[in-house]
Amino acid sequence: MLGLITFCLGTISNGLNAASPIPSPPATFYVLDEAQVISSQVEDLIISVNQDLAKKTKAQIVVVTLKSSEDRPLEELGLGILRDWGVGDRELNNGLVMLVIPEERKSRIEVGYGLEGALPDGKTGRIQDDYMIPYFKQND
Repeated sequence: MLGLITFCLGTISNGLNAASPIPSPPATFYVLDEAQVISSQVEDLIISVNQDLAKKTKAQIVVVTLKSSEDRPLEELGLGILRDWGVGDRELNNGLVMLVIPEERKSRIEVGYGLEGALPDGKTGRIQDDYMIPYFKQND
């Protein structure tokens, strides 16, 4: 019996350690470019637009590029970043995470509940279809 308990605990702890933690927010907060695909000019623009947006609406948009999903579901990664980083106003829940993993040709837009009326799943899907997926096809 002790052997079975030890085996189960070992299996559970290995499973917990297998998934990498959510990346920490960078000093700039609005852009984490682990995949190194965002130019400094675009990064500056993202930061500037976000600073204005946060002042006017308290909403925040975070852009994250990763080298790999490490086989984690994109929904889990996006929601983890949204929650762990505290994207958007806490009471308004108006944060948005744009997650891109270029090497895997994957993307996800995770929206806080406060923005779901303005950005329902259908609209975020169209944004990905129209603006993100074409770049994957071009290897850009």
